[in-house]
Amino acid sequence: MNLARHSPILLVTTMTFLLAGCVTHRAKTAQIGELVEDDTFTENGTVEAPELWWSAFGHDELSELVSRSLEGNLDIRQAWERLSQAQASYLRTRSGKLPSVNLTNERTYVDDLSNDDPTTKSSSMGLSLSYQVDLWGQIAADTRADSLTYQATRKDLEATALTLTGQVGLAWLDLIDQSQRLAVLTEQVSVNRDYLELVELRFAQGLASATEVYQQSQQLADIENRIPQTRANIEIAEHQLALLLGENPLSWSYSGDTQLPDMPALPQTGIPADVLAKRPDVKNAELRLFSADERLRSAKLDRYPRLDLTGSVASGDRDLTPSLDAWVLNLAGNLIQPLFDGGARKAEVARNRAAVEELFYAWKKTVYVAIAEVEDALVQEHALLESLAGTRKRVTLAERTLDSAHKNYVNGVVDYLTVLTSLQTLQNLQLEEVQAQRAALANRIELYLSLGGHWTEDLEKPFAVAQGK
Repeated sequence: MNLARHSPILLVTTMTFLLAGCVTHRAKTAQIGELVEDDTFTENGTVEAPELWWSAFGHDELSELVSRSLEGNLDIRQAWERLSQAQASYLRTRSGKLPSVNLTNERTYVDDLSNDDPTTKSSSMGLSLSYQVDLWGQIAADTRADSLTYQATRKDLEATALTLTGQVGLAWLDLIDQSQRLAVLTEQVSVNRDYLELVELRFAQGLASATEVYQQSQQLADIENRIPQTRANIEIAEHQLALLLGENPLSWSYSGDTQLPDMPALPQTGIPADVLAKRPDVKNAELRLFSADERLRSAKLDRYPRLDLTGSVASGDRDLTPSLDAWVLNLAGNLIQPLFDGGARKAEVARNRAAVEELFYAWKKTVYVAIAEVEDALVQEHALLESLAGTRKRVTLAERTLDSAHKNYVNGVVDYLTVLTSLQTLQNLQLEEVQAQRAALANRIELYLSLGGHWTEDLEKPFAVAQGK
């Protein structure tokens, strides 16, 4: 056996086995169970949370708005394009596992001006091949990293979609809230005009003073003065909803419900571990952590030898027509061992290790924030519903007070200031009731969002987006 002839192969083989034992990497873990253990939420509802949270309100109009937003919203469309970029990046990295083959065609003309020899012409045509042997699994690590990034980008899209549905729901509530306030104010204007007519009639009969007429006129003007801003708020809410739908605010208007919906029954919250499994933002943080861990693995492996294989097969001739009888085969192996790079590779390992730790803490924070969002919404649920019930009770009492004051005023038992005070109290409470109802419903939407859902996993790229429209 000729050892000199086979020494390069022996060297590569020996180094491979010696260094293989040195390549170690402990993967970073992210176990939700280690953070939440057997924790439970402070409150659990009586009905199962619907997979599509907006269906709990039983309004086809809201369902239609959500559906349109998931197709047309411009943030969602951007998210789809980011996902396409991540997929392309993954496919490009994965291609590194395969050899690269190129077609070559070379023609050479040499004219020696120092003598009378004719011009030399030659040509060569063939195939060239290059291939990096993945000795330590660096290419595989890079491929896994990009695959995990692609999956994380998908979860980011799902989180964007979930957030969008909440934004649409809240904008819908805002629009109905302002519309209902306008209806209440319009009714209050009518009531105040009736009282003004009553006071003016009594003034004409000498039973009321001019001051009472002025007081009621001022009350009417105060209510009328609130209407223009409320109408402006309706238009602004329409613009916001149009933007969420991905439509031109100038060409979109609302013509749906003007009464806030009833509060659905409190949904079952389950245990934190189950909720976190349905949160795309938590899964996104976990996948980005794992992706960074694979990049750390790749950075470590970049410090070890790299084996590149090259080969070519070509035909050549001294005229410009390649000969099929003159094929040349070239095979070569190139083993590269980094010796000195000024600490660049070591620094890259340190950078990636710090990135892994950063993303670990980011994942941990995301888990805790997700739990806090559910718990906060549950705490607010009780407070807001109690506040709404209290406001409705006060409205009922204010109605009785005004009715009593009105009768006593007509009978001359009390002055008009008592009636006016009762009227102001009632009308302020009527607007406060609308605001309290909107706040309770908005908090319920926040609760539904905090519970997540698996419906986002079924999202498909809208046809219009796929066609680049």
